[in-house]
Amino acid sequence: LNFCSPVNLPEEAGGFYIQFFEGREYRPADLDLSTWRLKLTQTVNGSVIKETNLSFDDIATRYPTEEASFFQTFQCVGNTPGGFQMSNGYFSGVPLRFYLENELGVDWAQANRVYFRSYDGYTTNHLKARIINDDPTPAYLVYKFNGIPFSERRDGSLAHGFPVRMVVPDMLGMKSPKALMEIEVSDRDEVDGYWESRPVRSSEPEITWADIPPLQINS
Repeated sequence: LNFCSPVNLPEEAGGFYIQFFEGREYRPADLDLSTWRLKLTQTVNGSVIKETNLSFDDIATRYPTEEASFFQTFQCVGNTPGGFQMSNGYFSGVPLRFYLENELGVDWAQANRVYFRSYDGYTTNHLKARIINDDPTPAYLVYKFNGIPFSERRDGSLAHGFPVRMVVPDMLGMKSPKALMEIEVSDRDEVDGYWESRPVRSSEPEITWADIPPLQINS
């Protein structure tokens, strides 16, 4: 499930880990689920107005009737027609909005964007509308890969999302961050993020990946 340029990592670090950017090395085995928490916040004018923390068990067990399992094709932001940076898998999770509304108590009237921060420093964001609307599909907070909870650390879970990740089916892989540490709902409307701030082509620096998020399969 390729996001961007893959890097060979030792097997104990999860083999191919693909949410990579230059100068950083991700080590999912460093994360201890007994102490890991997903931090949810809402900020207005730069100040935190709501905050909560969820354990893996909180995320995986609180909404059993809302859990969905689905097949997903991911394509890397840098894939070319006929390229190999694309693959498939089965994911299970719950629409993120359930956690934001029921656990955080988010006030959507004071929100513009939702920002995501990962263990390795990766960042991305979504417009509020993409998180609260289920059309064409929900934006999922995912905790299983191929039917196996990421907590069990097998069948690729270390490489493909441990401990939890987003899956936003209609967008490029860059918009489905892994190894989440924090999700911030904010009144800010800044399109910042690792890939969003980078040009699609060096010859056209004014066109960034922030302008081209939909998934288009190049095969």
